[in-house]
Amino acid sequence: MPESLSVFLIGLIIAGILAPIVLLLSPRLGLVDHPGGRKRHCAPTPLVGGLLIYAALWALPVTGRMSVQVFALLTLATVTVVVGCLDDRRELNAKLRLLVQAVLGLLMALWAGVVLDNFGDLLGTGPLHLGLWIALPMTVFAVAAAQNAYNMVDGIDGLAGGLAAIPIAFVTGLAWFAGEAPLFELCLAAGAGLCVFLVMNYPLPGRKKALTFLGDNGSTLIGLLIAWIVIAAAQAGLFRPVFALYLLALPLLDGAGVMWRRVSRGVHLFTPGRDHLHHILTDSGLRDRYVTYFLTVLALLIAGFGWLMERAGVPELLMFVLFLVMLMLSVMLPVNAIQIRGLFKARLPGHLSEH
Repeated sequence: MPESLSVFLIGLIIAGILAPIVLLLSPRLGLVDHPGGRKRHCAPTPLVGGLLIYAALWALPVTGRMSVQVFALLTLATVTVVVGCLDDRRELNAKLRLLVQAVLGLLMALWAGVVLDNFGDLLGTGPLHLGLWIALPMTVFAVAAAQNAYNMVDGIDGLAGGLAAIPIAFVTGLAWFAGEAPLFELCLAAGAGLCVFLVMNYPLPGRKKALTFLGDNGSTLIGLLIAWIVIAAAQAGLFRPVFALYLLALPLLDGAGVMWRRVSRGVHLFTPGRDHLHHILTDSGLRDRYVTYFLTVLALLIAGFGWLMERAGVPELLMFVLFLVMLMLSVMLPVNAIQIRGLFKARLPGHLSEH
């Protein structure tokens, strides 16, 4: 599929050309994040990362890759970005956001045919196929979970983008070897936009501040794309469904842990706070860039561990149980980390800590 690589190149060009334009227009669009409150950045920063990723998706029709699925994808991506931009301009009601996510999940299943109806051999009794009336709400849940999970980890430069690059890279390679051209080309388009964004956002050595943030328009778009790509790959047989949990492990584990702790404290699930893993690490004294590096590598190691089990044919039930163990640890360990934050900060090497 060498001809498919043109999708990546065109995606880079489209997003690259658009980047300086949307940066200049961001104040007029109202897509600027101003310092203050819980925020750590010191200067107003554009919130246009999602627009760059969205623009790269148009490489698909530009290169002649138009189909019902591509049209559905672009439509759902457009809705996601528009709602995300409105949320960035003035925070939308959480119930409205969940309603939009539910509609996106339903349309993804019913219109595009990307539906989560096969859970694999999770119970050790053979493939677990769901009927349509169960598969639909599970697909809605998967889309909402992915969008909220990536929105929650979008707290420091490069983290959400770096964590998104892992499942996209995995599925890109698997789709290439399996000859799944449409999925491969979707990954290339999404990857092109993500590359342009990361060049402008990732905490590279010597960079003092990001040129743009993802914004809600970007984090929710990433969540939609990851849900689409991973579900499509699993249902196409590129890997067993349980491996998807390892590809998305860190955002899912962090999000689940935060929600559990907030519910246990009687706090609203969508109340802003600094109780995410990346917040705990930065508040302990680690520089933001090192937290991004550490968590990205950790996510890659978890995905790699999952892939080794996938290739070795480890029973899906065992893989699922191991993931549940990680889930329980993610609920418990950050609480202990909060308790020892002062000790951890006192013992941190100076070159890794904030000054």
